[in-house]
Amino acid sequence: MSTVTPMFKVTMAEDGKVLYTPPYQDAAKLIDVWLESQKDYSNIPAISGIVVKDQQTLWSGAFGNANLEKSIDYKVDTIGSICSISKVFTATAVTKLVDEGKISWDTKIKDILPKYALKQLFPEGGAITVKSLLTHSSGAPRDTNHSYWSGPEHPFPTEKDFYSSLSKQSTVFAAGTDVRYSNVGFALAGQVIEQVTGQTYKQYMEQSVFKPLGMDDSYVSIPKNQLRLRRFTQPELPLSKLP
Repeated sequence: MSTVTPMFKVTMAEDGKVLYTPPYQDAAKLIDVWLESQKDYSNIPAISGIVVKDQQTLWSGAFGNANLEKSIDYKVDTIGSICSISKVFTATAVTKLVDEGKISWDTKIKDILPKYALKQLFPEGGAITVKSLLTHSSGAPRDTNHSYWSGPEHPFPTEKDFYSSLSKQSTVFAAGTDVRYSNVGFALAGQVIEQVTGQTYKQYMEQSVFKPLGMDDSYVSIPKNQLRLRRFTQPELPLSKLP
């Protein structure tokens, strides 16, 4: 099933009928077909997209199922995980703290996080800094030694387990000499946010980032009222786990 908001420039004829500008109509049909085919080709349960110009939604669409077992349609307002796109918001929050003068790009992570104990194998590169975390150039390993890639629960480590794993790991290159994707780096950036603000990551993101931007339907974790409304994708929480 699919739900689509047309990408048309709409005008009204004298008889009251809607007239569509052909180029926009053709583009909308092309997007519909392409996203539907991408869903099937990639063998994924659902896919959605949106086209925005000057803060105006020109087109939005959703295709597939949010829950295959229950045949629940995926809609444009279905809540789903954005996975590593969350790094954009973490970086935004850290940049906000830098702009406010609470930290600097060159602040050393070991000076912010008292529990930080990653073994530095390349001291010639200097200490890991706020900037090197956000640019994936810190030398931090990609991941901790946890199984959060394992579905369907994807168990993430607690803060205690995160630091415990990190204390047994080492840097993989000298800071600033290479660029390698690091989930650990952004987990540390999240810890920086908590340490500097005195708030949880969830509290700070929802109050200081989402709310000012009017992102009223964005969450760090899905609230119970949304769970009951079934407005979430199946991988986020199975229906059997509903309160």
